[in-house]
Amino acid sequence: MAEYREVETPGEDTPSATGESKGGFWSWVVGIFTEPTATFESIAQFVSVPHPTEAGKTRDKTKWWAAVLFTLLTLMIMTTYVMFTPEGLEAMRVGMESQGQSPISAEQARVFAIPAQLIFVGIFFFVWALLAGIIVHGVSRALGGKGVFRHGRAAVCWSMIVGALGFLVRLVLVAITHNVELELSPSVLFKTAERGDILYKFLNAGFDIFTVWGTVVMLFGIAAMYKISRGKALVPTLVVWAIATALLTFMPQGGSFGGM
Repeated sequence: MAEYREVETPGEDTPSATGESKGGFWSWVVGIFTEPTATFESIAQFVSVPHPTEAGKTRDKTKWWAAVLFTLLTLMIMTTYVMFTPEGLEAMRVGMESQGQSPISAEQARVFAIPAQLIFVGIFFFVWALLAGIIVHGVSRALGGKGVFRHGRAAVCWSMIVGALGFLVRLVLVAITHNVELELSPSVLFKTAERGDILYKFLNAGFDIFTVWGTVVMLFGIAAMYKISRGKALVPTLVVWAIATALLTFMPQGGSFGGM
């Protein structure tokens, strides 16, 4: 496998070279929704910031990990709320029975099943962020893009912020409607479909409103980060979308509450 180097000579994309020092987590969060291209261009300036004490080395100041943690936190809040409601526990029981698993009590779910799911999801988020970053970087460079692995990772992780909004919206809607099976995808058109059906999971994983929105934002991010056209950026974007959709479609608990 090719080695992805993360050290880049400070140039036009670094704050020290441009004199630009603006940028911060919350301003980037807002910018992802209001001005995605300009925001990713700002984030790109912090990909390779010169190390203050070690000459020739750079630091990644894009706060990609904070974007992942923020998204993960919103997912955990929503999932915990849903799963601790009577409707959520019943949905979990029915789901386990449909997969041939032994049903568990509410107390067992609270003590074992829910924490285990949250830990698994947390690990999956960070592993996926790195894997998707590698894919984006490799495909973008093959298409003539200029950048390092950090650019791809930042594009992927910051586009996840759209998913964070989706989780918060679902939390509010579930609290109002008490419908723990509420979905925001074309799956709502198939009234007779079961939650475990492949079509149902595929539509939720790949065509949820916030999944589509986040995918478009990632496209803008890849184009801005690697300085390529949006037409070219569409290629790595679709590759990542297709892999994520397939994973969530065929995972036992995938496709619930939209994609990533």
